[in-house]
Amino acid sequence: MRFQLRYTKVSIYKFIPLILFFVTLHLVGQTVERDTPPELGKTPSLEVPEVKSFNMDNGLTVYIIEKKDLPIVQFRWTFYGGSHLDPVGKEGLAGFTASMLDEGAAGMDALSIADEIDYLGINISSGSSNESNSFSLFSTSSKLEQALVLSAKVMLQPDFPQRELDRLKKSRLNTLLQRYDQGGPISRVALRKYIFAPEHAYGRTGFGTEESIKSITREDLQKFYSEYYTPENAFLIVVGDINKNDLKSELNKNFSSWKGGKKVEIEVDDQPQVKGLSIVLVDRPGAAQSNIRIGRIGAKRDTDDFFAIQVMNTILGGSFTSRLNQNIREEHGYAYGAGSGFQLRLGKGAFLAASAVQSDVTDKALSEFFNEFRDMRVPVPEGELQRAKNYLALSYPSEFSSIQALSGKVANRVFNDLDEDFFNSYIPNILAVNQTEVETAAKKYVDPQNLVIIIVGDREKIEKGIRDLNLGEIKNVTIEDILGPKPEM
Repeated sequence: MRFQLRYTKVSIYKFIPLILFFVTLHLVGQTVERDTPPELGKTPSLEVPEVKSFNMDNGLTVYIIEKKDLPIVQFRWTFYGGSHLDPVGKEGLAGFTASMLDEGAAGMDALSIADEIDYLGINISSGSSNESNSFSLFSTSSKLEQALVLSAKVMLQPDFPQRELDRLKKSRLNTLLQRYDQGGPISRVALRKYIFAPEHAYGRTGFGTEESIKSITREDLQKFYSEYYTPENAFLIVVGDINKNDLKSELNKNFSSWKGGKKVEIEVDDQPQVKGLSIVLVDRPGAAQSNIRIGRIGAKRDTDDFFAIQVMNTILGGSFTSRLNQNIREEHGYAYGAGSGFQLRLGKGAFLAASAVQSDVTDKALSEFFNEFRDMRVPVPEGELQRAKNYLALSYPSEFSSIQALSGKVANRVFNDLDEDFFNSYIPNILAVNQTEVETAAKKYVDPQNLVIIIVGDREKIEKGIRDLNLGEIKNVTIEDILGPKPEM
């Protein structure tokens, strides 16, 4: 046996030179094209599973996607409203209401609720945005019955305990205080402040101010909850291992007492467009970086330009290989990244471009932003256009990779009243965008002559360089001018 093994090993080694000779001979006859990338295959299509719907007796509309491949289920309730409905002087109320739901409900304290969630191996979460509030449940199929019992207690019977409210208020004030040392949050607040009017739905703070946070009471939470957390003002998305009949049964069993309310009609007035170049320099002494944020009024979610905007912004600043990132990060090394985007809402949100750059190149980076804005307004090379469309088309299916993501996508479609076929037609619509549409979108939304420019950095180091660019008059302000006086803890 040992002789045979040794003989086999020697035999293989004897043939290695001969094998290498034939491999080399084969490769010599081939030409390897290293400068030309291989052609892309056919773009895969996306088919989202059928969305079924039905109405509950209490007025709640339910949408369900049955997916039996894994024994898990995602519930997502969406409520029309959000932080833009916060009363004047009570900014932050919508966020507090959402955060307080699982801090005590149906006589259970926050720790008891958390223990029950851990025991069942489920997840319960809630949140608030400018235009909506949400409540979500993720559960395995085997624990769904118990999970829905707990979810009904948390969502329908919140106690809003004073002790937990005081704790959250203190935590939020501490976060507000930390923002005075963070260029990113300062620049975000500043851009909103100078693009939108203070009373506009998108100009108000959803986080709150020191005064508004301190003024919020349990009674405020209870009133906001009773007015907006109603079945008539909500819809439910369910995705996962459950069928329509079983879902109806479980909802009737746990949510039959939930009744009343009316749907909030969200109306957002158009804000006047930015005129001219406004430069706001927020002094942050000693800052090693400058936070640059540039913007203007953009578009609504239901704009006819939606697909052209997606492609155009992908080229400008919506991906790692976008022009802004390649210029400011890769070519010049001014920052770790740069990008742009659109806040597409029920009303016209903002177009913005942003980066955090080294202080000593603030002026140079700002100049490059404007170079890219101007270059975006001329026809895009066909190859670059195709790459952007392929990027969007090929990456789109990954946005549906989990039942949580799928429920979020369907919620967004329902909330914005989009066509039922929107998901399945997204890729063909993206691939159909042409050069003229991209150029038109750029000229319409990326106007280098009419922008608000926010720069948060060390004024002593950066002001002269910015002034030498001759972009326009500089308005010097303090952090307190943007965020208000520092909170007293």
